[in-house]
Amino acid sequence: MSATPRKPASPAWGHGRGLLLNAARDLFTRQGYDATTTREIAEAAGVSEQMVFRHFGSKAQLFEIAAVAPFIEHLDQYASDWAERPPGVRDPVAEATDLYRGLYTVFSANRALMSALLTVEADSQKAPSDAVGAALSPALERFSDLLRIEQNKRGFRDFDTAIVVRLVAGLALSQALFADFMYSDSHTPPSVDAVIHEMAMLTIYGAWPPAHN
Repeated sequence: MSATPRKPASPAWGHGRGLLLNAARDLFTRQGYDATTTREIAEAAGVSEQMVFRHFGSKAQLFEIAAVAPFIEHLDQYASDWAERPPGVRDPVAEATDLYRGLYTVFSANRALMSALLTVEADSQKAPSDAVGAALSPALERFSDLLRIEQNKRGFRDFDTAIVVRLVAGLALSQALFADFMYSDSHTPPSVDAVIHEMAMLTIYGAWPPAHN
């Protein structure tokens, strides 16, 4: 008796979480949070709707994680590239400039999704989901560890790296999302390059000129 041929595995097998995040990010960006259903997300991802709840628990948690996923992916890639370079060698302003440029680009490219996340969190009148913290924590901790190495190698002051990495991300996020509002009183708003340069200089030198440090 010949064996019954096995049904070919679905291309989504083992990749359901990533497929759902990509589909969710696309649909939430185009349609908004309220107009997007978990069934639509599952269909776009090519998986069952049950997979949404298996991986994320709820539509709200899927949305929150999808919104911060580009930031996490960028931070992981930047940390990997950074870890391959000798610590404390590259010009610190150049390092900070590349960091801010990358973060600014990611936040700007996902501006609608990040804005929607802030709106949903504000409307919910609750603390951010534990899912967001759990998703962000590994990338932020890795980045904090690398910054601590640079801190020791370069002789920076004894700052709290866990706080600083979040301040850096918050500064880039605020400029990417709210620049139009912040510079609405200016007839000649600054260029993106000028904003990134000032963020880098502020981070490395504070208000003092480089020679003072």
